[in-house]
This record gives sequence, C-alpha cells and structure tokens, in this order.
Amino acid sequence: MNTIRLQIVKLVLVLSSVLFITNCSSSSSGGGDPILGGDDLTDDIANFVPDSILAKISELGMPIHKGTNPPIFEGTFLASPFVMVSTNRINDNYAVGDTIADYFIRFYEQNNDSLKVSIDYQNGPETGTGIGGYIVGNSNEFTVFAELDISAQGYAAKSLVVYSGRMSSTGILNYYSALLMLDNFGNPGGIWIGNGDGRLFYDEDGTSPTISGFPKSSIQNSAKSISTVNQ
Repeated sequence: MNTIRLQIVKLVLVLSSVLFITNCSSSSSGGGDPILGGDDLTDDIANFVPDSILAKISELGMPIHKGTNPPIFEGTFLASPFVMVSTNRINDNYAVGDTIADYFIRFYEQNNDSLKVSIDYQNGPETGTGIGGYIVGNSNEFTVFAELDISAQGYAAKSLVVYSGRMSSTGILNYYSALLMLDNFGNPGGIWIGNGDGRLFYDEDGTSPTISGFPKSSIQNSAKSISTVNQ
C-alpha cells in the first residue's frame, strides 16, 4: 500500500512540473501578457521603437512613466497653453518657450490587456491619427508611444509621437508630448520639420481638462503646430 501511495505522489509531482513548464513557456510567447524588458518598457515598445530613436526622445527630456498597470485615460482633452520645452533642430524657427496652437487629443479603444490605444489629435492646421499606440504606466501615470499618420495643408507625413501624463478626476495633469519626424515624404510643400527632427511640448498650466470634442471651426494654416515650420 505504501509503495502505491509513493508512486501516486511521484506521478502528481511529475504532472505538476509539466504543467508549470508549459505555463511558463506560453507566458513568454507572443500570445502571453505584455512583459517588461530590461529598460522597463514592454517588448512591444522595444520592438517598435529602436534604441536610436528612444535615445532621441530621452535627449529631448521627455518624461516616461513605466510599468504594465496604467490607468484608464480614454477621452478627449485640451492642452493649452501648449509650449515648446526643447528641440533637437539646429536653428529651429520655434524657440524654447514659444506657445503654439492649442492641442486637442483623443484617446480611445484603450485595451489594458494588450496595452494598446488609438489616438487622434488636432493642432492648428495639423491633424494626426493612429491605431495601436503602445501603453506603459502605473497607478495614475501613463505614457503612450504611437506612430501616427499626420496631415497639414494637404501634405502628409508620418511621425512618432509620445504622450505622458497623470490622470485626475478633471483631466490629465503634467501633460507632455514629444514628436520625432519619421518620414515627411520628401516634404514637397516645405511645411514639415526634417526627418529625424524632434520637439517636446507641455501644457504650461499643468492641467489638460476633459472636453466634449474637437473644435468644428477651421484653423488658419499659418498657426504654429508641433510638426510644421510655420512662422
């Protein structure tokens, strides 16, 4: 009898070990939950943003809130006054401290299982949209990395935009947005900053309130926006 019990115990231990190894393997595969890499960003972000581009974003002074437990931040928000903090452009026609057009941002279709969110924005003559922005964050702080299709004055471009902030009951606090131009498609209109150029902006009053939607009135093409060289 004791021999039979011992064999049963051994069998249970073997089965438990097999299940443990199987679960570990499935969790580390692409079908598992997003995991943090060595730099405390998710593997999705590490694969999406090369180290060279991440270094440029960091050099601008962009705050990045890391982790895999971000808050829900869906909604439409207004950043105003929207002020430039830094630039990597030589002889940028925008100066640090310049106020540009109000920045309207909408986050939607947030999924905290896959850590993804969709984004639309309007900023003076410039608009942008993208699906599948990647989220990191913890508690009430978040950061989003997104490749966006942008447009102004009839010309298209593609940029990497990074958003950071802290959620509150009234909106986003300490809202920052950095952009890096990925492809201005030859810049035929001469309106975009150059490929590889980047800027960092923030909401100067510290609070970006929740609003009902984007403005319906058209904005003059001469207004300054995050990715253009408008005077």
